Amino acid sequence: MRPLGHLAIICLGFVATGCASQADPETLEYRAELAVQARGLALYEDGQSGSAGMWNTTCEFTTDDGMTTSDLDAPGKGDSILDASTTALDGPSVIISSPRGTFIGFPESGSDPKRLQVLNLLDAAFINGGIVTLADPGQCEVSWGDSDDRVVTTIPDSLCDGPTVEIDTDFESGMVVVSNGDEGAAVWPDEVLLIDELGDLVAWDRYTRVIYAANSGSRHVRAHAVDGTLIWETEVGDAVVSLDDMGPIGAVLVMVKQANGSGEALVLDGASGELRDAVPTPTAAKVHVSDNGKVAAMMLNDTVHFYDVRVP
Repeated sequence: MRPLGHLAIICLGFVATGCASQADPETLEYRAELAVQARGLALYEDGQSGSAGMWNTTCEFTTDDGMTTSDLDAPGKGDSILDASTTALDGPSVIISSPRGTFIGFPESGSDPKRLQVLNLLDAAFINGGIVTLADPGQCEVSWGDSDDRVVTTIPDSLCDGPTVEIDTDFESGMVVVSNGDEGAAVWPDEVLLIDELGDLVAWDRYTRVIYAANSGSRHVRAHAVDGTLIWETEVGDAVVSLDDMGPIGAVLVMVKQANGSGEALVLDGASGELRDAVPTPTAAKVHVSDNGKVAAMMLNDTVHFYDVRVP
């Protein structure tokens, strides 16, 4: 049983039937649809635009109308987006992963994407003023910067060897959360705090100062301090598919898959794990929330739906 909380039943933009009236404001108000088969996407900080990887190219898009605005081609096919930011570097920038390497692209510059000179790179993300990478060039290491003067911290090799190896970052401080799908760590240039249990779904919330974590398919969501201390654990009742922090809202958006195949987007309070809202969806999707907490994206196989976020 998940904890009792305010429950708002709303009609999403892509729900075909069944919409009850309600007095409460809608948690997710439909914005637009982007009709593409996205291979990963990232929203820019304000949620008004973002970048989506596709088979032949990477496209910039706007979330108010679901229109693509420009192409950014990295070498090879099968682009996937790792991160995007308008403030980390000089203007909009995006980290693109392709079979031929990992690149930083600058959509407004007109120049070709720049290859990241990091061997055996596993994941990358933006931080204020630069980039951070997780790589295994013979030993597992986190690096701040991608040039010869980058700062490198070595972490246990097991963290680079797992079913899903990824990072999330504190944009301002540069702290990195590493997960290998099981265990993890909070990493700074001069300190490493190991965490015995995280999961393959991880998101850092710099407002509540916790790491949200879950295992795909499990029915539990947890919040950990950076030293691994368990702050709360909530049973959500259905299989967890994805999650993301909601920025200044101080909450985590969790997508679950119900037994009948439909989905439900749960808003859990970041400090307590209590349910703040539950939003039914016709299917379970991968969720993304902009850094300012104002726009959410739900990525399906052949389309992406955008929503304004209004949490009571």
